[in-house]
Amino acid sequence: VRVAAGRRVETTAGLVRSAREAIRVAGLASAGSGGGSVVNDVDRSWADLVLAAATAGLAEVDELGPLDGLTGDDPATLAAWLDHPGDPRAAAARVHVHPNTLRYRMTRISHRLDVDLGEPRVRDALRLLLRARDL
Repeated sequence: VRVAAGRRVETTAGLVRSAREAIRVAGLASAGSGGGSVVNDVDRSWADLVLAAATAGLAEVDELGPLDGLTGDDPATLAAWLDHPGDPRAAAARVHVHPNTLRYRMTRISHRLDVDLGEPRVRDALRLLLRARDL
């Protein structure tokens, strides 16, 4: 049994919003991204809700990004690097490689993508595209 809840409301006018939130939280749990809790609410799931909303429309624009040039472990390596900015040890641990291997892979990936990975908007866009692909 799983329980999903919207925010607490003080007026009946807020019930509709709270019910919509509960439906979204329940959708996260059924999609497997609800954090694994038996009881889930908006306060615990807000980050997952924001990411789900942000990536919902990306199926139509997936071909716009440069990710098609990636092969093998490249998408997972890039996702780890983007998720652990400035911490190659943590990124390497996530993909179970040595930090030097991660650095080598990132050099190869950056050449293959031909984008400026130092640009925050590029990193955000790449991470959203990777998240939309469930990486």
